[in-house]
Amino acid sequence: MLEIPQGRTQKTIISKKSLQHKASRLLALSEDWVSTIECCNTGGRVLAPYVIFKGNAVESSRKKMIRDKKAQVGCEEKGFSNERHQLKWLTRTFIPQTAVSQNTLSQRGTSSNRAIRLLLLDGHSSPVSFELFLPKY
Repeated sequence: MLEIPQGRTQKTIISKKSLQHKASRLLALSEDWVSTIECCNTGGRVLAPYVIFKGNAVESSRKKMIRDKKAQVGCEEKGFSNERHQLKWLTRTFIPQTAVSQNTLSQRGTSSNRAIRLLLLDGHSSPVSFELFLPKY
């Protein structure tokens, strides 16, 4: 996510180290498959991860392993991300955690009630739902 006020520029260098997130260290090594959906902005702010466990239900002991209390948790038979999880992450994590306050919009001189956000996908081979790109979000 990159948000730059109109008419301004910003130079930011993103290092590999700055992108490391605690979600990559969520669980002790095991044979269970776990997927995460993660996001950070160019300033280094990291959103809460969305963790997808393998199985039909998430055990409470697994939830306790996640240190980030804002993390969203889901489960899937094979432990992979799918359209349902992507939409949950978009609506429950990305949109609320990247919302811009009315005060900030006023300071920028923006008359719109909605701030524009840019979401760059990393090219992972998971299918991406068309609903991710609908303007209602």
